[in-house]
Amino acid sequence: MSSESTDASLPPAATNLPLKAPLQFCSIPEVAHQQQQERLRLLESVVVHANDSVIITEADPIQSPGPRILYVNDAFTRVTGYRAEEVLGKTPRILHGPKTDRATLAKIRLALQTWQPILVELVNYRKDRSEFWVELSIVPVADSTGWYTHWVAIQRDITERKLAEEEFRRQHLRRQVFADITLKIRQSLQLEDILQTTVDEIRQLLDADRVLIHNLQPDNTTWIVTESLQTGIPSLLGQTLPLELFPAEQRIFFNQGQVRVVPNLDTDEAPSQLKEFLQHFQVKARLVVPILQRDQLWGLLAVHQCTQPHQWLQADIELLQQLADQVGIALSQSQLLAAALESEQRFRAMANSAPVLLWMADIDGQLNFFNQSWLTFTGRTLKQELGQGWAEGVHADDYQYLIDTYSSAFQLRQSFQIENRLRRADGKYRWVLNTGTPRFHPDGSFAGYIGSCVDISDRKQAELKLLRALEQEKELNELKSRFISMTSHEFRTPLSTILASSELLEYYSHLWSDTEKQEHLKTIQIAVQHMIKMLDEVLMLGSAEAGKLSYRPTWFDLEGFCHTLVTQIQLSSTHHLVNLSFNCLMPKAYMDEKLLRHVLNNLLSNAIKYSPVGGVVLMEVSCDEQQMVFSVKDQGIGIPSADQCRLFETFHRAANVGTIPGTGLGLAIVKQCVDVMGGRITVASEVDVGTEFRVTLPLISSHLLPGV
Repeated sequence: MSSESTDASLPPAATNLPLKAPLQFCSIPEVAHQQQQERLRLLESVVVHANDSVIITEADPIQSPGPRILYVNDAFTRVTGYRAEEVLGKTPRILHGPKTDRATLAKIRLALQTWQPILVELVNYRKDRSEFWVELSIVPVADSTGWYTHWVAIQRDITERKLAEEEFRRQHLRRQVFADITLKIRQSLQLEDILQTTVDEIRQLLDADRVLIHNLQPDNTTWIVTESLQTGIPSLLGQTLPLELFPAEQRIFFNQGQVRVVPNLDTDEAPSQLKEFLQHFQVKARLVVPILQRDQLWGLLAVHQCTQPHQWLQADIELLQQLADQVGIALSQSQLLAAALESEQRFRAMANSAPVLLWMADIDGQLNFFNQSWLTFTGRTLKQELGQGWAEGVHADDYQYLIDTYSSAFQLRQSFQIENRLRRADGKYRWVLNTGTPRFHPDGSFAGYIGSCVDISDRKQAELKLLRALEQEKELNELKSRFISMTSHEFRTPLSTILASSELLEYYSHLWSDTEKQEHLKTIQIAVQHMIKMLDEVLMLGSAEAGKLSYRPTWFDLEGFCHTLVTQIQLSSTHHLVNLSFNCLMPKAYMDEKLLRHVLNNLLSNAIKYSPVGGVVLMEVSCDEQQMVFSVKDQGIGIPSADQCRLFETFHRAANVGTIPGTGLGLAIVKQCVDVMGGRITVASEVDVGTEFRVTLPLISSHLLPGV
């Protein structure tokens, strides 16, 4: 494509790749045509036989319709089902579909507009429109003049990993929701609340269209007493299923605890009348489990999908059975509590045997009853707890919030629920879920409150661990992204330098003098040394974070060490002046010479890097009998105050570094080394004035060690 057809904001692109020659990225000098073709054939062989999909497109247009596909390898056709001729000349947008994340596509578009490499994960679609997850790496390719001409995308199928992650998330969600639903069911004292909570939570968990509960009537018909619906789904609430829709054999089937699993109602062998009834209410698939109360069928818990057939997972079936069991238990408890409320004496007797902590309040709000479980938990007598005595066991940080919540609910005659800490008999505070419900006499008059406390400390700890795990995972993902971004950016420049110099030597060395050849060899050596330094930093940081960075102190000539270090730094920098001020009377020091060299070398190199040409860098060394202080000062660009608190974080660089190269690892490693040596490092800096780093290390005098 010509430069006239290119977006004016983009670098001019070279001639596009021919569709029949997918790997010709730029023109080749005639004198090296044969050698270049051989190199391209080798590169093409690698791409063709790669396990990951490779896609090469034009450089532009970035906006719709997007750059055209010029090449795909065999792996692409295996994964997507498209033949090469079906995609050449089209854009990668043919792989997108309804679940392809638009925010991720926007990130890709921004990277393309700024000619930056990018690594993302997103959903793509095969030719048959089936979904698959990919890890997509996109990098720009430039020609010999430096103009960007193409994009190369490497697409790795990560569907299995994503499915495993989703299944793990779903399993964790099932366990959590089961615990929450169970807790809500057990806490409620009202049958209607128990049933409504159950259907609402199950519908959300299973993303179902309809969840309902049948109650078996004395005449063996069933009545739909509770329901939860998606928007637009017809209601069955209040419907009665006559005997012909619920015959004796089905009652026997469910009374035995059996489950009815119907992935597709159209192919199910259910009685025709029942199928017609369900189809009238748009049911496509259903899952029905019995609710047993004292081994007798109380009713049915049913889940409907009304838009399409559905393959029920075994985990969902088991979860529904467990919840139905909990409903059965809660029904029994609800009936027991209702009966107990008819008689205060009977209620107190039952309350004292309940495993939860129960309390009651009179119409004035004063607590006048605590069951035996409460007294056992707190280790106090009923007399001690009555009135306001119970407040002595509430954690001081939770007391006022508890009182305010209770008082507000009491005035409005409303239920309340709060989490607070309560002191146990052994003196330890435990988290409890404190629930209060207003009581009313048969004539409707207010009778006070009844409440319960359930120990939820284990759940709170589990939530805290989960939050910490999620935070650690987030930090690891951020660290991974920053590491990939750093390495891809920092390694590209020296690799490009090495490639360019080696190619020049390969094709033109016979035309050059020895001096010219040595210059290119030196360029290669410098680039290799730069890469080795970056790898050493990464390895050293890894050792430090893994706790494998060892401290090996020895006696050495400190003054000679400092002079040698400054001299070496000065030789490597011809545009800056490096001075040393040594103000220490101790001839020798007992330290780790290797770690100290790494710390000072990094600080001096940074001082030179961020100083203007002709700038002066000063290293001062002072000591007393207990510690040694190394100060490195420069007259450079300085560090913004907002960045100073994050200087020693991995991969962090100050906002004002501009195009000055760096990895963001140096100061993080310096901090690790200083910590290992038992010292501390501080920084004082002002933008456009300069920066001073001070490293303070503990010192062992020679007279303190025998034989020295």
